[in-house]
Amino acid sequence: MKFGALLFPFHHPAEDPTLQLEGDLALAEHCDQLGYDEFWFGEHHSGGWQIIASPELMIAAAAQRTRRIRLGTGISTLAYHHPFLLLDRIVQLDHLTAGRLIFGVGSGALALDATMIGRDPMQARRMMEESLEAITAMLRFDGPVTRKTDWFELKDAALQLQRFRSPIDIRVAAFKSPAGPRLAGRFGAGLLSFGASAALGTGTENPLKTAADIADAQATRRSLELFARRVIPRFSGSTWSRLHAYDAELQSGSRTRRTMAAAQAKAGYEYSHEVAERRRAL
Repeated sequence: MKFGALLFPFHHPAEDPTLQLEGDLALAEHCDQLGYDEFWFGEHHSGGWQIIASPELMIAAAAQRTRRIRLGTGISTLAYHHPFLLLDRIVQLDHLTAGRLIFGVGSGALALDATMIGRDPMQARRMMEESLEAITAMLRFDGPVTRKTDWFELKDAALQLQRFRSPIDIRVAAFKSPAGPRLAGRFGAGLLSFGASAALGTGTENPLKTAADIADAQATRRSLELFARRVIPRFSGSTWSRLHAYDAELQSGSRTRRTMAAAQAKAGYEYSHEVAERRRAL
């Protein structure tokens, strides 16, 4: 089992945004050092507190500060971007991360994000599917892709840059409806589930949202550290043999440290006594 941290772009609107973005990158470094497998950056464009507009920029910066952790767009909102231009950036980012990129895609969660650029939020899922169709077609490198919708057009579109090494890991966001899982199944993609948030509600009453907009940065780092130290090893199995050995020592009455120390002390005393007797006999 692998573990990751998804950074929703929630930031307290009363704090310095430059320091907040720097804190996000520092948190990615922290998770890399703690051994997390993935770290995700979200995308939003309104509201004043969700200030990461480009997860790709955050990933490019984080890639220079981390060594092994995989970095994901959580998510890139397909309805807001021309599929060719977005994919062109993603493939470039795949190279900048040396293949550590995860391309998370979704339809968007904030209506104001969509309406400010003239998009109908009710069409977001349909647009997402059309975009993902075009993206997967271009990633196959079977030849130029031509298609036209009511919001984008491709004319003999072909990527000039291929993937870094292996197929790009695409994951589709799943929130409440089955649309995300169905789309993931259709294109053979993975899932990025926000099910916990959906179960708790999407408004200000959601404790996950409150904890992410308001939680102290140091408390967040400490929480991630405790999870890495105490929870992940229980699932990954990295401590199972140690715990078994420790438990066996405690349960073995003849081999506990106290018993062994007493036995070693007695053996040492008897040896010394035997040496003394030999010397007297000489």
